[in-house]
Amino acid sequence: MKFLAIFIDTFREIRDKKMVIAFGIITAMFAGTYLFAISVTKLDNGKVEVSSFAGKSAIDGVKFVEQQMVLFSQIIGGTLIFLFIIAFAFVMANLLKPGTLDLHLSKPLWRSQLLLYKFFACTLSVFVLMLVMGGTLWGILSFKAGVITFQPFLSIVMIPLVFAIAFSLIVFCCVFTRGAGAGISAYLVYAYLLETVLQSREFIKHQIGNDTFSFIMDMSYHILPKIRECMAIFIQLNVSNVDWYPLTSSLIFMVVTLAISCVIFESKDY
Repeated sequence: MKFLAIFIDTFREIRDKKMVIAFGIITAMFAGTYLFAISVTKLDNGKVEVSSFAGKSAIDGVKFVEQQMVLFSQIIGGTLIFLFIIAFAFVMANLLKPGTLDLHLSKPLWRSQLLLYKFFACTLSVFVLMLVMGGTLWGILSFKAGVITFQPFLSIVMIPLVFAIAFSLIVFCCVFTRGAGAGISAYLVYAYLLETVLQSREFIKHQIGNDTFSFIMDMSYHILPKIRECMAIFIQLNVSNVDWYPLTSSLIFMVVTLAISCVIFESKDY
C-alpha cells in the first residue's frame, strides 16, 4: 500500500507537469503516420503489401509488424529515455525538498525504503506510458497487417529497463545535490560524450598506445552502463547469438549505484 501511494503520487506529479500530454502527442504523431502515411494491403499466405512514400513492397505480415516496432524503438527510443530522464529527475528532486521529505519520513518508512519506492514508482510510470504508447502502435500495425505477434512488446519492456539503468545515475546525483540539474547534466555528458568515447575505445587505444590508458578505458567500459548497447539488444533478438553482457553489467551498475545512494541517503542529514 505504501508503494502504491507513492506510485500514484508520482504519476500525479508528471500529470501536473503536462508530461502525459507531451507523450500523448508523440503517440498520436506516430499513430497518425501509420494510419495515413503507410497503406497496408493483406495478401495471401500471411503476406502484406506495404505502400509508402518509398514505394511498394511485399513482406510477411508478422515481419512487417516486428520491423516497424524495431524502427520505432530505434528512432524514438533514445529521445523518449532522454525526455523521461528530464521529467523524472525533477520528480526525484522534489522528493528531497525539506517539506516533502519531512512529510514522507513522518510515515513509518526508512529513508532507503522511500528512495527505492520512488525509484521503482518512476520506472513503473515509464512502463505504463510505454505500454500505452507502444501498445497503441502495436495495435494499429497488427490490425492493418491482420496478424498478431507479441515479440514487439519486448521493446516496451526494454525502454523502461534502460531508463531504470540511466535513472540510477540521476538518483545518485540527486541524493548529493537535492536538485535535478546535476543529474541531467551528468546523464548528458555520459550518454552523448563519454559513452561515445568508450564505444570507440579500441581505436583510441590503438592511436595512443599507452598500457595504463588502455587499462583505464577497459575498466571504465566494464564498470559503467552501456545504454546504447542495451537498446540494441532488442534488435538482436532475431539473431541466435545475443550478447547479453551489456545488459547484465549495466544492471549490476544500477544495483550498486542504488545501494550506494541508499547508504548516503540514510547517513546524510538534510
